[in-house]
Amino acid sequence: SWWLVWDGDAKMWLAILVSAFGMMLLPIAYTTFMLMMNSTKVMGAEKPQGGSLIIWNVLMGFSVLGAIAAAVVAIYDKASHPIAGKVVIGVGVIFLASIAVTAFQRLGKDAPEADDAPEPTYALPDDSTSEEDDIIDIDNE
Repeated sequence: SWWLVWDGDAKMWLAILVSAFGMMLLPIAYTTFMLMMNSTKVMGAEKPQGGSLIIWNVLMGFSVLGAIAAAVVAIYDKASHPIAGKVVIGVGVIFLASIAVTAFQRLGKDAPEADDAPEPTYALPDDSTSEEDDIIDIDNE
């Protein structure tokens, strides 16, 4: 089975790699939670308002900063290890490169193109089945 691969000394290396990678992701998760709690689109009527929003943002701000500090310390400690450091640094570089590639791809998609037409909206008539012949294009009626 697959867990036999992580037997013996390999267990230590797995723990080092997983803890470093998990700690890199923790600030991202905390920041995402903070952004979601401030989003009316996500939270709707349940979004905190007034004083509770301020308290929530201050506490989450401390949590995000604490997670970033813990991530930096954990990555620095793991990266200074003579053997595991190369793996941790490699994972970090791949992670940062992935973020950069995604950001540049999104920048390219934000520019509107002249050929982009809105997708037609389809609806089924009330008395029909879901056969393809019965679909009506309501944008072109």
